Amino acid sequence: MKGYEPIILPFLADVLIPDNETTRIQRDQRKLVNNLTQNKQITNSYSEEVVIVENLLENQIINSEEASE
Repeated sequence: MKGYEPIILPFLADVLIPDNETTRIQRDQRKLVNNLTQNKQITNSYSEEVVIVENLLENQIINSEEASE
């Protein structure tokens, strides 16, 4: 089941572990940090693509129409 969102364990944790305001805030912060990390990785990938495309344009391997794709 790799790649799928966990369903059962979070439900059991919510039932078995009492949830107070502090744990909710900590869980939300962990989710936000995880989202920021994923966004940073995506941004870095786009930045690397831009550098590669610019290098290909400079070396006249591709034209501007191909670069815009």
